[in-house]
Amino acid sequence: MAFTELLERAGGVGLFQALQVFTLLLPSMLVPSQLLMENFSAAVPSHRCWVPLLDNSTAQASVPGALGPKDLLTVSIPPGPDHEPHRCRRFRQPQWQLLDPNATATNWSEAATEPCMDGWVYDRSTFPSTIVAKWDLVCDYQGLKPLGQSIYMAGVLLGSISWGLLSDR
Repeated sequence: MAFTELLERAGGVGLFQALQVFTLLLPSMLVPSQLLMENFSAAVPSHRCWVPLLDNSTAQASVPGALGPKDLLTVSIPPGPDHEPHRCRRFRQPQWQLLDPNATATNWSEAATEPCMDGWVYDRSTFPSTIVAKWDLVCDYQGLKPLGQSIYMAGVLLGSISWGLLSDR
């Protein structure tokens, strides 16, 4: 007996079958958006170390002269590989000699640097809030983002297996 013959004996396609297909279609349409949501909610914005001299208004009062934010950034954070401010390191002490245009080029790597101790400052112009910025998943903690993705996908796998077995019962 073919399936179409069996379906006709059962009464054909009716309201129950249409509702069942719609009920299964609705969650199937929502799953891809759930999987793609992390592309936007877990974006890594531009960031740099939080520096008291630059980001603390009370510390800015003790800055000699009228230095702008660019100068304060130069003396507080070493340049990174792309000649932008380093994302994960800062100078232990301000390097005022870097502001002198007549000074010979010094190797800043000789100056004492340290990892970000007080947190990070994020560029919020593109993404006002991401889980990376909220939980500081940058620098030494950047491995936690793919770990979270892996745990989520393992849950999807286990859920598919268990619900697949339950649906057969």
